Amino acid sequence: MNKFAHLWPDTLSEEEPLRDLGYAPKVGLKAMVANVLAQHEERNLSTAQAFKRMDLENDGFVDRLDLEYYVRRHCVRGREDYGSSREESVEAVIDKLMAELDTNRDGQISWWTFSNWNRTNSVESVVLHSMRDA
Repeated sequence: MNKFAHLWPDTLSEEEPLRDLGYAPKVGLKAMVANVLAQHEERNLSTAQAFKRMDLENDGFVDRLDLEYYVRRHCVRGREDYGSSREESVEAVIDKLMAELDTNRDGQISWWTFSNWNRTNSVESVVLHSMRDA
C-alpha cells in the first residue's frame, strides 16, 4: 500500500483543469483524502452491522441457516415480484451466496471472508438480481 500511496501527488494543480476544461476544482487533496477515508469507514461500519445481524449465535461465523434467516427477513419479505415460487427462489439465492462466501467449504462464513467479499458485493444486490432473474 505504501508503494501505491507514493504514487499520489502531494498537491493538486488547478492549472491543467482550468486550461484544458475551464474548470477550477473546489476540492483539494486533503479534503478528497478525508472524504475517501470517511466513506471507507462508513462502508466498514455498514459491513460490520450486516454481519452482526446475520451472526445469530454471535460466534463470529455465519452458516447457511443464519444466512437464510437474514435473506428471508431483510431482503425478501414482502416482495411479490419474482417469477418462480418463493421457496425455490430463496434456496437458489442461499446456494449462490454460500458458493461465493463459503470459500473453504466448511459450512461457515467468517467475518474476514464476508468483509472482503462485501467490498465489491452485497447480500442485498445478490438477492435483488437473483429474484429479478428467477
